[in-house]
Amino acid sequence: MLQENGSCLAAGVPPDRCAAGFEPDGAEGCRAILPSAPCSTPGQVAYLGDTSCHDIAPCGSGTWGQIPTDSATQHVDGSTTEPDADGSAAKPWPTVQQGVDAAAPGAIVAVAEGHYLEEVVIGAPVQLWGRCPTLVTVEGTDGPAIAVGAGGSSTVVRGLAVTGGNHGVMVQGATEVVLQHLWIHDMGRHGIGAGFHASPTELSIREVLVDQLVCSGILLIGAEATIERFVARGSSDNQDSRGVEFQDDVDNGRRSQVNLRAGILEDHGWANVYVIGSDVSIDGSLIRDTAGSEQFGSIYGFGVLGHDSEQSGELPVIAISGSVIEGTHQAGAYFAGGSATIDDTVIRDPRPDIDLYYGRGLVAFTSYYGLVEPAQVVVRGTLIEGASDIAVLVWDSDLTVERTIIRDTKPSALDQSFGVGMYAYSDLPALPRAQATVRGSIIEGSRMAAFMSLGGDVTLDGVVLDATEVDLGFDRYGDGLVVSRNGSIPASAEVTHTLIRQSVRVGISNFGATVTLSNSVLECNAIHLNGETMATEDFSFTDVGGNRCGCGNDEVPCKVLSSELAAPGAVEDPGGL
Repeated sequence: MLQENGSCLAAGVPPDRCAAGFEPDGAEGCRAILPSAPCSTPGQVAYLGDTSCHDIAPCGSGTWGQIPTDSATQHVDGSTTEPDADGSAAKPWPTVQQGVDAAAPGAIVAVAEGHYLEEVVIGAPVQLWGRCPTLVTVEGTDGPAIAVGAGGSSTVVRGLAVTGGNHGVMVQGATEVVLQHLWIHDMGRHGIGAGFHASPTELSIREVLVDQLVCSGILLIGAEATIERFVARGSSDNQDSRGVEFQDDVDNGRRSQVNLRAGILEDHGWANVYVIGSDVSIDGSLIRDTAGSEQFGSIYGFGVLGHDSEQSGELPVIAISGSVIEGTHQAGAYFAGGSATIDDTVIRDPRPDIDLYYGRGLVAFTSYYGLVEPAQVVVRGTLIEGASDIAVLVWDSDLTVERTIIRDTKPSALDQSFGVGMYAYSDLPALPRAQATVRGSIIEGSRMAAFMSLGGDVTLDGVVLDATEVDLGFDRYGDGLVVSRNGSIPASAEVTHTLIRQSVRVGISNFGATVTLSNSVLECNAIHLNGETMATEDFSFTDVGGNRCGCGNDEVPCKVLSSELAAPGAVEDPGGL
């Protein structure tokens, strides 16, 4: 694609745009740099860019390891038998709560090796610092194992394992809270919860591992968070788990605002990333291998799922860059209402659900609740490969695609039909039609159609539609571009500087729609241009000029045929909730 400075930028992810922790895969995409096998030792982790598994934090030597202690430090050692504990290194407190209660604002509470069965409440700023997550565990019972309340702004919690109870760490009404070097595992509900409070909640989460949770690794409700080098591993037996979940706080009128960088989110049943009415950016992260469908008979298992809030009507705003989404179920990325951008990202090998439906790469759909709002999605410099059924679906919504490759779309696992690269679909006459604008992109290795529009408006500029085969399930189509009305809903396509080649049936098929063609090449298609009347509505082709039809050195007139071809039917529903 031609840039403003006159240079050309190829479609897909350029090698120099693979994010830190990723490397070029040699095929216009990126792959994660990680150990060859999953980390099998409990509590060990590998962040993006690591080639071996390691402890979350070093334990050091001595009772307090590498904790920087001073005269204000409150010491905790669960093995102490001192009858007159005072928090000194010689006479440490036996419980974490005693150390927290005795600490001056900002002081360090140093926790020695031990398993502390208690629920710690922090109401003033402290630095709760365990020797290391391998040796120090705080286990809750009914409530949060560690709760940071409204007075606890600027609290730091680090170097611990947290387990038991319903929640691992809860932060409400506190700001500038730091959670670092934590292992949160085997919780009854959520690993980290934050927000849902009259006062603002803001925190940073760094180098934290959460695994084997019933619900969400992180649940934010109206909170602000920066999340870096974070790993969320799903439970092997829970279809409802979510890696991270970000919601708006309806009662207090706050959206969650999140920056997630260099995260690994994997093996969750519902979704690896779940966004409701909030603002989320995802940068340089790996989102892979949802477990929902094959293991649980669930239809879910999204890579990234965003939709509007049922209670407030707030719409999601999501930005994904430099990331890889692979091996998910139903859809790699699914946006229902709101806006989303995807840059320099790979969506690879999404899989169908338990009923063998879907396996789509990207879906842009209308909002679920209240007023029906179209999704507004922009995709740039991205690779979408190995999807099933439909790689990219825009349904009553708006989609712009630039410098993107959509490759090797497989037919539906249910009946071997479809295998469409991109589909623009409109079925609500009261709404604006689906809009799909594609520039400087390649759609190759599709079945049925490289691009199909049923009631949508399509603009193709500098696009390659290549090597489209027949629909295997019903032995039909094999068209580069299909443009068709949907009942009373018209359709149109404006095609310029585009190459459509090696379509086994038709280069461009037009069913009662309007097509404008300029400066384009139709090469080695069985039929280059075909038009059919549909529901008494005639088709229209406008040749603006500069077009070429033929195969190799043999050039033929760009003539429109009417071969009595059958029009396309409705697409399957877009999936989702």
